[in-house]
Amino acid sequence: LFLEPEFVKRIGYDEALENVKDEGLRDCLNYVRGPSKYAQQVRNVECQPGEYGPFFPIGSVQGIEAFSRIERLSLWGNGSLTDLQPLGKLSHLQNLDLWLKSPYFNAAALGELKLLDYLDLRIEGPRPDLTEMGNLQSLRGLSLGAPYDSSLDLNDISSLVNLRELSLRV
Repeated sequence: LFLEPEFVKRIGYDEALENVKDEGLRDCLNYVRGPSKYAQQVRNVECQPGEYGPFFPIGSVQGIEAFSRIERLSLWGNGSLTDLQPLGKLSHLQNLDLWLKSPYFNAAALGELKLLDYLDLRIEGPRPDLTEMGNLQSLRGLSLGAPYDSSLDLNDISSLVNLRELSLRV
């Protein structure tokens, strides 16, 4: 059942897809569409290789904010995915799997995700500064992958006071 307050404008799925400029993201959102008539009906988006479907390398997340009720999101970024600001507008997001090929991304955008419970962050390249993610007060699980090494400074995540599970993959 899809319930929204009357003052929230429902955005048609096709209209929302028109605002998604990245072909990989647009194809992925179209792939997971199902019977959804409105962008706000989408709860789970898997844009990664493997059992979930075709491979969707994502270069930009611009336009994803129309899908404002997403609760679980998995993205496989290509080398140009660095601007994560639109993800900060997904106020219902609880679980985020993010695979990036560049360590130069806007971590502060992730700090805007007040309901985020679990973050799996995989990055190719040097370890980014994670201190900007300190606003994630509801985060209970964090998984960091490749190429982290023994120089990982846990002070970067010391402000994550509700963190219960930390996984480091090297």
